[in-house]
Amino acid sequence: MRDAIQAGTLVVVAWLLTNALLRGDAVRPAALSLAVVTGGLVWESVDPWIPPELRPGLLDSAVTVVGSASVAIMISARGDDRWRAGAALLGALGVTGALLRYDVGRHESSLVMAATVLAVLAAVVGLHIPLTRHVLTREEPQAAQAVHRLWSTGLMWSVLTAVGVVALWRQAMPGWATLLVATASTGAGIAALAIGCTVGLMWRHPGFAAAYAVPMSQTRIDVRAAMLGGVLLLSPSVALAGIVQAMGGSPEWVGTVSWMSGAVVAGGTWNVLRTIRREALRQRRNAMAGRASAAVRDRASEEPVYRLLPGLGGRRD
Repeated sequence: MRDAIQAGTLVVVAWLLTNALLRGDAVRPAALSLAVVTGGLVWESVDPWIPPELRPGLLDSAVTVVGSASVAIMISARGDDRWRAGAALLGALGVTGALLRYDVGRHESSLVMAATVLAVLAAVVGLHIPLTRHVLTREEPQAAQAVHRLWSTGLMWSVLTAVGVVALWRQAMPGWATLLVATASTGAGIAALAIGCTVGLMWRHPGFAAAYAVPMSQTRIDVRAAMLGGVLLLSPSVALAGIVQAMGGSPEWVGTVSWMSGAVVAGGTWNVLRTIRREALRQRRNAMAGRASAAVRDRASEEPVYRLLPGLGGRRD
């Protein structure tokens, strides 16, 4: 029976990932799988129906299916945003309910991570719905593609940040691994925040997305340099407190270095966001100046030149 459970699990995982990779849309199968698994666990907590000898195997299978369904929803790039966000939200609620109602034992950390990833997916994909309506349809195709690629990159960094935070919270790791995960999670968080700010500014300031979409434009170079500099220069400072502790520093020194590194990360991230905002405002002014110049040229082609000069535009007696 255990072999049959494992074989069935492999079939379900292959079904989900094949649809996600080949068709680009496995949202509904993944939502169905999450509903069956979480519903079964909640039902088991109310009215036990799983034979004791099959419980370990079925629990391993359930956790595998939940993880595969979460990955399938994440990589279903062609899925409808409303279905994708709804499936991720309901999946996060279902996994959370199963965690609260049923004792999953050693699988608790894995399910907490799955619930966190699904919640982040629901939030970020939900934001893509108004982004499509108010930004992507407004911009030219090249600019719309650039904004969408930027949003996709932000989704990836957001998920990695969530995974890193849950790993630091739930997993027992040696000191070097903790420093590595903390540094990587901080870098991913800075990247996700900077990308989210950039997309938001493209929403508010027309002209910013079009300037960013031009290959090797000064706008793209400045924005990407600010993001890359923030990730590479700020995230390593998180590891300073751990390094001081590993070298035998006193708790007072470790606490002081922790506060200093936190201040450096916060201040540096603020400067990164200010740099991106300054570039967005510059592109907005350029776009407005371009429209004003075009209006003056159109009027000059219709009116005599002297009517455009100050004091000479009125009727002559």
